[in-house]
Amino acid sequence: MQLLKCNLLTVSLFATLSFCQGQNLQFSSIGLVVFEMAQHNIYESKTIGFTGLQSKQYQRFQQLLSLATTDQLIDLAANHHNAVVRLYSFQALHQKKITIPEKLSAQFENDKTMIDVYRGCVRETKSISNIAFTVSGSMNFFRMPYIKTDSVRIKVTT
Repeated sequence: MQLLKCNLLTVSLFATLSFCQGQNLQFSSIGLVVFEMAQHNIYESKTIGFTGLQSKQYQRFQQLLSLATTDQLIDLAANHHNAVVRLYSFQALHQKKITIPEKLSAQFENDKTMIDVYRGCVRETKSISNIAFTVSGSMNFFRMPYIKTDSVRIKVTT
């Protein structure tokens, strides 16, 4: 009986806090998504493995994309302690077609932090700067008209 009372008290307290916080509930949702991304700590493509299952990490990215504001994404991309979270946040900014601040662009261009990457059936370790360029899919992503391939810059003329 005592355990039941304790559980009911916990549930009612959580429900009250959730309803009272309003905007903070959205922040808590983003916080949970970011926490889970950081815990998993692997950058994954939409589908992984030989069966082509949609990755949970990609689902988290979709949640981040739909929940986070531009300011939150910029802050996460620039300042989060986990490199995978920074990269997914940066990718979200690009996918939302938000102009990337020059300082943030330079930060990613020079970020040599190595992370685990899982694309399809291939698992490898790559630098943030290497992935950030391939994530873009756009000629206008990083202060173009340059394309970066490993350590070589190629000028693109149009």
